[in-house]
Amino acid sequence: MSHLSTIRLVKFSTAALSLFLVFRVTIMIFQESMQAHFCANVNCFIMVTNQSNYEVMFPGSVGTKMKNISTANQSIINLKLSNTGMIKAKLSQREQNFLPFYFILTASFGDEIQLYPGTRSKLDKGVRLTQYQRCVGRLLEVTRHLQTKIILVEGNGKRKTPLDDLGIEVFYTDNNKLLTQNKGSKELQDVIDCMMHFNIQETDFVVKVTARYLVHYNSSFMDILSQPGFDFDAVIKFGSFLNLSDEQNGDCLTGLIGMRANFVKQIRMPTEEQSVEGAWAQASVLIDKARLKVIVGPLGLDICPGSNHYFSV
Repeated sequence: MSHLSTIRLVKFSTAALSLFLVFRVTIMIFQESMQAHFCANVNCFIMVTNQSNYEVMFPGSVGTKMKNISTANQSIINLKLSNTGMIKAKLSQREQNFLPFYFILTASFGDEIQLYPGTRSKLDKGVRLTQYQRCVGRLLEVTRHLQTKIILVEGNGKRKTPLDDLGIEVFYTDNNKLLTQNKGSKELQDVIDCMMHFNIQETDFVVKVTARYLVHYNSSFMDILSQPGFDFDAVIKFGSFLNLSDEQNGDCLTGLIGMRANFVKQIRMPTEEQSVEGAWAQASVLIDKARLKVIVGPLGLDICPGSNHYFSV
């Protein structure tokens, strides 16, 4: 082999090794949970094709499929794409607003409802369905400018119901059969089970909504979520519906509340004597003050706790 051929072989081997290392580093710094993600600094789009395959697409390319790809915090990802050579896409955890907000609507559509511990009454399914339809319709309106996934979770077992025709995904659990009189515990378990079923990641932002309640068009909560560069770990209105507060305390409204999934998972299941509202409020203590958005003034929600008579908070 000539000296010139040896040099060419070394250069080729070095280039091949460099490309291999770039590919390996890319795979290592990506995680497995990516949903659709727009690369803000380049004209490309990463789209989920299934649980572990992602396709990078942009004008003029045929795209390149990779496995187990997602973003890493504050990382510079080098992507080798056909027809383009090497481009750099800066993807960071702080671009989470490009990923969907998960709205989880808690519902109960059984034959009976528990208004208060130890009390049950026959459910007027016509009224209840109308309430759910209004809630879903309003949420579809006020979130149309956001990347959202809206899921209704119902706790009376898998079956065919009119809820399947609401135009959103419905997830059924058996949590209303849990041996507790604390319906807040059942509701919280519905949220946790829903997060697990849909593989919601710890950095994803979860919005819990009581499916009978109606979000205002000018809701302070939705205004906060809509802010460019949204970067909070929780958005909460503290106090009770009878005694609202503009400061963090041991009670909060859970009819409309938002929190990163990793903190939702740390909420302690309330005992029979404890309230689920207090459990959510206690979890907010784990969040850095700068990353906790306390809503000052009205929340922007019509509620009807224990009845069908609405009032605003």
